[in-house]
Amino acid sequence: MQTWSTEKRVTWLGNQRRAAATFELASENVVKTWFGPARAALVVRCTARSIEAFVVTGSPIKIEPRVDGRTVTIRVDGEPVKSQRWVDSDDHTAVFAPDAAAFVQRLRKARSFDFGYSPHNSSDVVAQFNVLGIDGLIAAASKECGAL
Repeated sequence: MQTWSTEKRVTWLGNQRRAAATFELASENVVKTWFGPARAALVVRCTARSIEAFVVTGSPIKIEPRVDGRTVTIRVDGEPVKSQRWVDSDDHTAVFAPDAAAFVQRLRKARSFDFGYSPHNSSDVVAQFNVLGIDGLIAAASKECGAL
C-alpha cells in the first residue's frame, strides 16, 4: 500500500518554499499509456493558507478541442462516479481540481479515491489511491493550509 510522502516538497513548491507544505501519494496501480506504463500521483499543496490539489498522470492527457481543461472521472469511496472538468497543466501531464478546498475536505473523510482519465492515444484508465492519512497531515499543516 502506498503512503503519503513529503519527499518531493521542493519539486512541487518551486520558489514558494516559505510557509508551505506538500503531500504526495502514488497511485496503487500502474496504468498503460501510449508512452508506456505510468503511476499517477495525487498532490496536495498548501501555500499562504491557500490549497491546491492535482493529479500528475505521468503521461500527456488527451487534448479536447475547443474546451478548457480536461474531462476526468472521480469517485470517492463508494460514491457514484462523477465526470468533472479539471484545469490542465502547461505540459498536459497534470490536472488541477476545480475547487481544491472542497475536494481535499472530501478526501479527509475518505478511504479511497479513483481518478479516471484519457491518456493521449490510449484507452481510458483509472488510477486508484488509498487516501487514508491525509486528514492528519492537513491538520498538522493548518498554518500553511488554512482552516479546512
